[in-house]
Amino acid sequence: AMALYYGAKPKPELALNVLQNLYPFQDLHAVRSALNSIVSLQRDSNSSSNDDDYYNNTNYNYQIDRGTLESISIQASRQRMTNIILLVWDYMELLGNSFHTTTTTEPTEGMYEDAVQAFLYSKGKNDHLALSILTEMEERGYTPNRNLVRSLSMGLCSTVGRVQNALYILKNSHFNEMNRLKRVEQQRRRDGGELEGEEEEAVGVRATTALLNA
Repeated sequence: AMALYYGAKPKPELALNVLQNLYPFQDLHAVRSALNSIVSLQRDSNSSSNDDDYYNNTNYNYQIDRGTLESISIQASRQRMTNIILLVWDYMELLGNSFHTTTTTEPTEGMYEDAVQAFLYSKGKNDHLALSILTEMEERGYTPNRNLVRSLSMGLCSTVGRVQNALYILKNSHFNEMNRLKRVEQQRRRDGGELEGEEEEAVGVRATTALLNA
C-alpha cells in the first residue's frame, strides 16, 4: 500500500508474497489491504494501452492462484466480510479482462456458496445479492447443495419482513426465483418441518410462500 502511495509499481512476486505471507488469512483487515493493493495494480495494468510497457516487463499481471482466492473467500464468508468477497470477485473480473493474459478466472462452486452465505448473514442482510449470486451459480451449471439450500431457507424465513422482502425480490426481478424459493420450502420440509424458535406469524408466511410457488 505504501508503494502505491508513492506511485511505485512493484513486481508481481513482491505484491503476491505480501498476500501469501498472511496465510491462513485470518487477519482479514490485513488481507483486505493487500488484496486492495493488488486489485489497484491489476486495474492499472489493464488500463495501460502501452504495449511497450508489457514487452519491457514494466506492465504486469498480478495473478493470484485459485487456492489462495478460495482460502480468502472461505475466511471472509465465515466472518461475513462481504467487502472482501466483493474484492475477490472484482479481482477475478479484472484478471479475466486483462489484455496481457489468456487466463480466465471464474468463481468455483465453493466461492459461490461462500458469497451466498456472506451476503445472506451479513449485517446488512443483502438478500437480493444472495439470490442474485445463487442465480448466477445455477446458470454456471452448479447445483446448490443441501446445506446451502437449508441455510438459505433459514435465513430468508427468519422474520416475516425478510420473507416478504424475498417475495418482492422474486416477483420483481429478472431472475427465475419463484421455482428456487419453492425448492427452498420443499427442502425445509424434508429437513424436519418447522424451524426451532420461529414466530407463529412466520409459519403463516411460509405457508403463503409455498402456496405462491405451487
